Amino acid sequence: LKVDYHIVETEYICDFIKKSNNNILNKIHFHNEIPNIKFDLLYIRTSLQYSLSWKYNLKKLLKNKPEKAILAQTSAGKNLTFLSTQQWQGKKIPYWFINLEELKSFFSDYNLILETTGESLDTNFNDEYEIKNSVNLIYERQ
Repeated sequence: LKVDYHIVETEYICDFIKKSNNNILNKIHFHNEIPNIKFDLLYIRTSLQYSLSWKYNLKKLLKNKPEKAILAQTSAGKNLTFLSTQQWQGKKIPYWFINLEELKSFFSDYNLILETTGESLDTNFNDEYEIKNSVNLIYERQ
């Protein structure tokens, strides 16, 4: 089994990896923008909600027509979709709380298997904005 592994990361991380001279990391392709390449599996773990333009980026990823898509530990639920910020190391980072039905609509060409899992997310929001658990979504092309 040959695996050609591509990761989309920030420019800072991509530059750091290039300078690291790590033999293992040098076998992985790091991109600071979404590449326009065919891939079999799209795996997004705990990152979609940090994308400033999550709809745009998800559409761009799905244009590459993956055979399977896995979204793991995604902040999506019955809540309204809204943008908040997360405090991290003195910085404010954009953080989306995504309506699950809105997220599902992006995958109309896919057969959805949904498993709700995860730990309770600690938020101070009213009930209409609260997400009780993160979700894992697996899609397969029909």
